[in-house]
Parts: sequence; C-alpha cells; structure tokens
Amino acid sequence: MAGFDFSALDTVTVSEAGRRIVLVHTATKEPLVTPDGGAVSVTVAGPDSARHRRAQVAARRRVAIWAEANKSATPDDIAEFDHQNTVRFISDLVIAWEGVAFKGVELDATPENAFTVISAVPDITKQIDMATGGGDRSRFLAE
Repeated sequence: MAGFDFSALDTVTVSEAGRRIVLVHTATKEPLVTPDGGAVSVTVAGPDSARHRRAQVAARRRVAIWAEANKSATPDDIAEFDHQNTVRFISDLVIAWEGVAFKGVELDATPENAFTVISAVPDITKQIDMATGGGDRSRFLAE
C-alpha cells in the first residue's frame, strides 16, 4: 500500500509562479477592463515563495527601524505606518500585471510602481489580500 503522496500539497510551485488576480471595480464588482477589452490583472507571489519571505523580512525590518525612530508615536502615527507598511508588503509581492496604467501612463510591474498604484487605490490591497487568502495556502495548490 502506498503512503499519502505529499506532492499533492505542494504550494511552493504555485507560490513561486504566482497567482493571477483579475481586479474588479470597487463599486460595481465587475472585472476591470482595458480600453481594448482586456482584463486588468495582477500576478502575486504566494506565501511559500522566496519573494514572500523577502517581503516579510523587509516589512519586519521597516517596523524595527520605524519603532526605534518613533518611540513617542501617537496611535494615529502607528496606524498610518502600519497601513503604509502593509501596502509596501503587498507591493513587494507583485510579480507581473496586465492592463495597469496610472494617470494615463502604462506602468511596468515594479515594486515602486505597484506601491504608487496600490497606495492610490486602497481597494486593490484588499482585493489582493482576499484573493490570496490572507496567507491561506490552499489558494496556491496546483490545480
């Protein structure tokens, strides 16, 4: 009798390749489309990828540096830093995107460009977090 094949639980492969997320309109929940009818999508690294681990380390470093420099921070200061750190973390997970423009300019999928777009449209952070399961590895199992 063969044992359980643990390769069925491999989340590393899909985490490394990333999961494609079709973004939706904040109000209508309809998929966003480009002027030529293409889907607007973001491919994001999963929780078991090297990119995700690097993003976690960078986020922790930012917290440590910020906390050391802001010992008398107010609750509002802390909340703002936490929000910006979360947006930066999500931005660091972006591998690729399709159909993304900002202020009339089509942008390459870089962490800085992702931060610019995601900062301006907070709903994108929520969509990416929900679509990736907030760390739910089952969304990164091979189909």
